[in-house]
Amino acid sequence: MARLSQQAVDNLFSLVLESLRIDDVLLNEHALHAVTDLGPPILDRLLQRAFHPDICPRYRVRLLQAVTVLCPGHEQCVDCYDIDRFLEDPSPRVRRAGRELHARIRAATPVMPPLSTMLASRTTRRDA
Repeated sequence: MARLSQQAVDNLFSLVLESLRIDDVLLNEHALHAVTDLGPPILDRLLQRAFHPDICPRYRVRLLQAVTVLCPGHEQCVDCYDIDRFLEDPSPRVRRAGRELHARIRAATPVMPPLSTMLASRTTRRDA
């Protein structure tokens, strides 16, 4: 597949946003497929839109679903946002979508063992 120009990516992103705004299951599904094709560079823009105060909860949920689809492997892009705010949203649907995003991030983030365990595994016994 040929690399898209920035203008083409911007146009497709606008189309994705408008497709997610509409309450149409098939159109939303196509938009989520397009999100995966556009990839992680649009994560930042999706999150900025999801934080916009004037959007309806159903649209915010669909934006969070798009972020959740893209998130695995790109948690560092999401970590700079206060996504905990979605857990405090008045809408139960938004809170549920926020929990799903958190769960996806936790599942993809490697868990580090306690430092004491790491140090103990590297310490060797002195042979006298």
